[in-house]
This record gives sequence, C-alpha cells and structure tokens, in this order.
Amino acid sequence: MKNITFNADEPLIRKAREKAAKENTTLNNHFREWLESYVARKSPVSEYREIMKKTWVRIVRQKIFQLQIIDPFA
Repeated sequence: MKNITFNADEPLIRKAREKAAKENTTLNNHFREWLESYVARKSPVSEYREIMKKTWVRIVRQKIFQLQIIDPFA
C-alpha cells in the first residue's frame, strides 16, 4: 500500500478523526472507501452516452414495430 499526503486544517482533521473513532473506524479507512467509490463511478459523459444508446435502441425498435403494423403497401 502506498502512502499519500494531503493538506487540511487541523481542526477539521481532528473532528474527522473523532467522528471516525465514534464509528469504530479510522480516517484512513474512510478515505480508502471514498477512493474506491470515486474510482468506480462513471463519468457523467459516459453515463449520458449509455442512456442515449439505450434510448436510441428503444426508438429504433419502436419504429420497426410500427412499420410492421402499419404497412402502407398492404
């Protein structure tokens, strides 16, 4: 595991450590959990693209279905 250093106000660090202790954990553990969730999150752009792809597929399927029901040449 690699060590990293961050800068924060001492009172904030103290409060965070106290809160973590009340939760029977450590500030380091909270940070590791946050870092894992941060890395796992998709970017808003990739989420948008995924939604648009699903929407486009749904629209195309609806149009194909409509064309099968309403055949202008029948």
